[in-house]
Amino acid sequence: MRRYRLPLYWFSLLLILFFGPLAVGLEAQTASKTEDYELRCTLIDDSGVIRLVPASRLKPEERMFAKCKPEKKKTSRAKGRPTPLFRTTVALGSEHEAKALNPEEVPLKGPVREFDMATPLGRLQVRWEVALVGLLGKRPSELAKEAWRAATRTVAKIGFPVGTRGADYQWSLVFMDQKTTEEVSPWSEGGCHPGWIRPPASIYISVGLLASQCGNGKPISGVKLQNEVLKTLYHEVGHALEYQLLGEQLFGRERYHSEGFAEWFKFRVLERLGKRNDANGELVTAMRSFSDSWKPSDFSGSAEDYSRAFAYIRAIADVRGDRQLFKIYKSMREQEISFEAALKQVTYWSLKRWRREVKKSLGLK
Repeated sequence: MRRYRLPLYWFSLLLILFFGPLAVGLEAQTASKTEDYELRCTLIDDSGVIRLVPASRLKPEERMFAKCKPEKKKTSRAKGRPTPLFRTTVALGSEHEAKALNPEEVPLKGPVREFDMATPLGRLQVRWEVALVGLLGKRPSELAKEAWRAATRTVAKIGFPVGTRGADYQWSLVFMDQKTTEEVSPWSEGGCHPGWIRPPASIYISVGLLASQCGNGKPISGVKLQNEVLKTLYHEVGHALEYQLLGEQLFGRERYHSEGFAEWFKFRVLERLGKRNDANGELVTAMRSFSDSWKPSDFSGSAEDYSRAFAYIRAIADVRGDRQLFKIYKSMREQEISFEAALKQVTYWSLKRWRREVKKSLGLK
């Protein structure tokens, strides 16, 4: 029986015809995937400012200190513009947030000024009533710049996870007098709330309430008022950072660690700035507020509870280090568990041990 042999060139031609389109398709798909990614680098310069830049823009002397990795490009399908890390609309998880207007919607009184700037923590938009300048002794935009500069350097010093310190934040900040605050405040049950945040990064500051000290003392102005505004801003930025650590689903579920973390971040900023009197004042208040019978679930929102929650968060960072604190938040987010459960998983601390470490870190017997 005669065998039929296919000539080599016909065999090669069949291979090209069959596999050629497939190879082109794979190449195109690979090229498409490559175009969706870019090499981005994180660099902390000598002043402590975090920079997130494409690798192509790094200077030769910066390359050896930068940490780079491929990241998917964040683009908007509709307009082809970068998509911000924060979404402009969020699922409102509480009655307070549902009542809050966006900062750009707050009906400010009299002449209004606006300011927009880029910061290492992201774009910052500020609105304020001109009348507040006389009370403060400087423009609120100057205070905002000072606060964001200090917060940025503290974030770098503490070593926040890179995902929470990128340059894609979209901050919106409004400064109000007391009358405007009464009209727009989401806190219907009373109490004094000179500052609050609507996640992820809309911050409201009542200069009027801070100036009146919530009616509990002699009104303040000038440098003293500036200091109170700055401390309130540090606290609210701390909330925004915790939101990034936890995500929308878990943020605000347990108020004690939310307020404790914000107070801890404020404390770290004051330490970083060398404001020892203010930082020591936070510790003294925490020492006076400490109670052997108090537990985190008892948090009710009183001034003493704020100090106690701060002391509990600070003890973790003080004894085990900042990275362990962030590891707790990572466990919370990945496993959707409570702070106390994550604490036990990461540090093996029981509530009783946690309280004992708090007492030690405050220097109490």
